[in-house]
Amino acid sequence: MDGYAISSGATVDATLERPVTFLVQGTNAAGDEPLKLANEPIDGCYPCIEIMTGAQFPVSTSNTPFDACVKIEDTVPFGGKSEFQSRGFFLTRPVRLHANRRFAGGDMQKGGVIVKKGEMLCARHVMGLASVGITEVVVRRRLRVVVWTTGNELTREINGTRKNAQIFDSNGPFLAAALRETGAEVELKGVLRDEVESLEEALDSAEAATWDFILTTGAVSKGKFDFIVPALQRMRARIHFHGVAIRPGHPILFSTLDREHGGLPFFGLPGNPIATAACFRFFVVPFIRLLLDQHAECPEVVEVLMKNGGRDVFLASPSHLDCFKHGNLVTQPDGSKLIELSQNQSPAVISQYAMSNCWAHIPRGFTQGTGPIMVQCYPHTPHTD
Repeated sequence: MDGYAISSGATVDATLERPVTFLVQGTNAAGDEPLKLANEPIDGCYPCIEIMTGAQFPVSTSNTPFDACVKIEDTVPFGGKSEFQSRGFFLTRPVRLHANRRFAGGDMQKGGVIVKKGEMLCARHVMGLASVGITEVVVRRRLRVVVWTTGNELTREINGTRKNAQIFDSNGPFLAAALRETGAEVELKGVLRDEVESLEEALDSAEAATWDFILTTGAVSKGKFDFIVPALQRMRARIHFHGVAIRPGHPILFSTLDREHGGLPFFGLPGNPIATAACFRFFVVPFIRLLLDQHAECPEVVEVLMKNGGRDVFLASPSHLDCFKHGNLVTQPDGSKLIELSQNQSPAVISQYAMSNCWAHIPRGFTQGTGPIMVQCYPHTPHTD
């Protein structure tokens, strides 16, 4: 605070009837070396130093320290005029010990943590690091992810060249945006035709050595034109899993491709847009957090809001599967939170997912009791550590 460095002990008995008098002996501005003087009364008046915000406290050469700062507005100048305040003032009430005073090391101490391992470096961290003179830290580079979509029916052309049998590719732009929200660098490649050779040709690139992992969408099920698995087999990739007991997104696969410095991770996500979104949120995002040494997410546990058929949406969850349903997390007037599930949970229907803000995880084997239905709730955009 802008004010005066004083001895708090001198003000213990200060009252309106018995004010304590202080005489200004100098000024300490921010950045100045602290003044040194004896803190002893002279003719019943106590010495003080005018002090600006950010300045160091004066050093007492006697046994009584300067241990508090009184704000300018809490003083009564001699004669009641501010121009005399530079010479001295009265105090009519006690000032507590260490009032308006910060100690060196009172914020950050040697050995303390400013940024935790695995945290994404943000502006607030830079403030903390810079405040203690740290100008360099060891960081991981951004993950480099490459994305392909698959399907002869897909196009990204918007200039009138789209064929009647084609639809706009939504998965590619979605994944590129979602990956950037995690801090990754993304290269959104083209749409692969429904042929085994198309994946081999796409991955035959000198760039592959710079990729951290690959994402594709579509062509991972068991249809005639689902070519991702045969293509990976031809490339002698190691398929770690193909098919998971979830809804939506059960055809998801994860494999690794051989390269000089270890396996290149490859996620094959299903082609239905909402299945792509669910698999990205609950498989790819945890994988990214693992690569970045980030902690696992801790979801909120909230009650399902049972209106507009919400119970029917919930009960449509097979007990032998882990189910993920999108909806909206709302805060009630009393501060409690509820999740209202979207009515249409079809993996091909985008409109209601686009209007939602979270996912509800309904674990396999869940049995409904007589009380409220509680679920784990995850925001669409994951929180960064």
